[in-house]
Amino acid sequence: MARKKKQEEQVLSWEVITQEDPETGEVILPIPPELLSRLGWKEGDELEWKQEETGAWVLSKRGTT
Repeated sequence: MARKKKQEEQVLSWEVITQEDPETGEVILPIPPELLSRLGWKEGDELEWKQEETGAWVLSKRGTT
């Protein structure tokens, strides 16, 4: 009996350095243009952070979760 091949998932990662807004002191998380394109996000989209039960954090576009 032939075994089905498991599809390999390509894992991509990005590393960024957070910045601070000099006027407000808020932390800025720059998102690389390639990642924005892959996700279909654009500057001005509202994003939200959600902490999962595992302790992991998920960043998603507001209204799509």
